[in-house]
Amino acid sequence: MQMVAWGDAANTIDLSDELLGYPLVTPQWAPLVPLAEHHLPEFPTYALPETLRLFVEAAAAETQTPIDLAAMQSLGVCSAAIAQKVRIKARPGLVQPTNLFLASFTDGTLREEDLLARLRQPLIDLEADRVDAAHAEIAQAQTLRRQDMIRLRLNEKLGPDGTSYRDKAVQIAREIAENPLPVMPRLLVDDRTPQHIETLLAEQNGRLACFFGEGAVLDQFTGTTSQRQLARHQLFRQAYRGDTIQVDLPRGNRKVLRQASLTCAYAIRRDTIEALQQRRTRRGRGLLDCFLFSLPSSNLGRREIAAPAISTAASVHYKSRICYLDAIEGPLTLQLDEEARALFETWETEVEGMLSGDDSRETFRAWLDRLPANMLRVAGVLHCYAGCVVPDIPTQVSVDVIRSVIEIGRYLISHAEAVLGTMHCHDANPVDGARYLAQWIKQHRIRVFTRREAHQRSRARFTYVEQINAPLAELVRRGYLRVVEEPSDNKRPGRPLTPRYHVNPAVFAPPEEVPEETPDPSFEYETDSLPSDVSNTPTANPTAAQPAAQERNLASVTSDTNQPVGSQLKESNATQPSFEYETISHKPTASPLKPRAIPRRKPRKLPNKRRRRK
Repeated sequence: MQMVAWGDAANTIDLSDELLGYPLVTPQWAPLVPLAEHHLPEFPTYALPETLRLFVEAAAAETQTPIDLAAMQSLGVCSAAIAQKVRIKARPGLVQPTNLFLASFTDGTLREEDLLARLRQPLIDLEADRVDAAHAEIAQAQTLRRQDMIRLRLNEKLGPDGTSYRDKAVQIAREIAENPLPVMPRLLVDDRTPQHIETLLAEQNGRLACFFGEGAVLDQFTGTTSQRQLARHQLFRQAYRGDTIQVDLPRGNRKVLRQASLTCAYAIRRDTIEALQQRRTRRGRGLLDCFLFSLPSSNLGRREIAAPAISTAASVHYKSRICYLDAIEGPLTLQLDEEARALFETWETEVEGMLSGDDSRETFRAWLDRLPANMLRVAGVLHCYAGCVVPDIPTQVSVDVIRSVIEIGRYLISHAEAVLGTMHCHDANPVDGARYLAQWIKQHRIRVFTRREAHQRSRARFTYVEQINAPLAELVRRGYLRVVEEPSDNKRPGRPLTPRYHVNPAVFAPPEEVPEETPDPSFEYETDSLPSDVSNTPTANPTAAQPAAQERNLASVTSDTNQPVGSQLKESNATQPSFEYETISHKPTASPLKPRAIPRRKPRKLPNKRRRRK
């Protein structure tokens, strides 16, 4: 068993291909044409109000997390505080609520969880204070309700005997219907069924914030064909738009929610993006076009230990601003001034020109169509945060707020395009599949593989083997791979051999190192499988350890170009000990230890309880 390598391990050539009938691949490679990686911009924190910017930067520095995550989630917290109470009007016919649908993709580290807990803590404290204050009120209302029910039943029993009792029963029933029992206040909700979401919206008068619903993210993003999930999507879309929702309550009751508002701010693990490919659903029915995405770059391995803590003043100021936003009494309608309106309409024209693009990116175009309306909502959130300290919030939105919103919008465009592309929402583009295969090759350091092996190890991405042809062709075109053509004289019965691919050694080299294009004339041997006449000590020059005859044979293999390499090897090794070439495989070797077989017990026969009659 022997492996022959050109110089370094990066330019390894597997001679088993020649033994199988394939021609030997020379290490002559064209320069790589790199795949377009996503170099996404960082969140423009200068577009945030000054006090919010200071808190976001300090929180991200303390937890050593991407600043994009802190900025996006802080917008979600501010939006949840003013949802259903504030609306913003750009012009007649364009009025938007201020609730946002946000999604940030994270690494799922402990520090990111600490950051999210710190950002959401003001809302959690507000909800806890309301719950503590509502216990006594709810207990008193329940006691009065039980007394009213007793009076109602008594008057209903005496009603047939007198008109006064009947009138009294009708009056008590009217009072009970007009004064429903108070419920426990709730602002935050986790992942629930559509029926439970409807009930909670009815109890809270159409205002909720969903920060912990990661379990249903796949269904919400991709869409589905089940009637249950379609009802969920319809409910979320109505609550996103601020429409009127009619909720069917138990016991035949019905409640109408006007301007219902649902705020969603999700922090999702990065591997969820690839898991979306496993959902064979109709993507157009999902909620992708409603969400504002952020894909921050990972800083794992570059985090600072014992980073400076956030100041107490910044935390107190942030919490007080959230409390001010929650204390706003609605309804409040904001309007753009003349200069801000002109700038916003110019931005709308710019976005409209982006819609005339490739039809394969239909999902991204649907998202881009909603971008101006979403940016109008962000403008309302930023305006309220900056002006909530005054007794009366000004209703005119300035042009500076619109400029900040446009900067955030440009940031979101690049991130949404990257996220939707990674989700494979436009499968017609083979670059996404090529990027997926390149990542698989680099991760496992694969040198040689077949099309079947690539498909078997990427079935989560490519359901059918035909779907992998275009990405492989893209990698070949860019110089990442090289196809090993099947020899013409290799005629075997049955199906033709599956295509084999050799990987360019430059794929595994660091950016500053470029592998040599010409092979090193020296050879290296594995010491475990050398014949007895070769020294066990590996040397750079094989002539010092090999006999002269073997040196001449190896030289004849590399010099004679008129005959195939396989025939040269057979002629040169006719009198030498046979070599067995081993293919380097990326598959993990199975453990020789096998689990001990546990004997299976036979079931015990139960006695027959039936007795014969005498």
